[in-house]
Amino acid sequence: MGIDEMPAEARACLVRLEPAAAWIAAQARDAFLVDTRPECQRRAGGELPDAIVIERNHLEWRLDPASPGRIPEAVGTSVRWISCAMPDTRRAWRRTPCVASD
Repeated sequence: MGIDEMPAEARACLVRLEPAAAWIAAQARDAFLVDTRPECQRRAGGELPDAIVIERNHLEWRLDPASPGRIPEAVGTSVRWISCAMPDTRRAWRRTPCVASD
């Protein structure tokens, strides 16, 4: 597999969720809602209740169980991460689709 195919394969493992479904999914054991928006977008669009805030440029190493900089919740590869990002700051987070690992 070449580098061009890798992103497509990774995306195939993701499930797109509407905000209400993401909220429900985050209530499961070993599932966490992660808000990857920059601080200015969180301020403009509102906070996600109970979300772990990790800005996008820190995401991989903060969620990697093998990383010395991981967050306490990153305990293994079976953890389900539900990531919410909002590309348009004029929309409220409640209308922003989220992505969950499968």
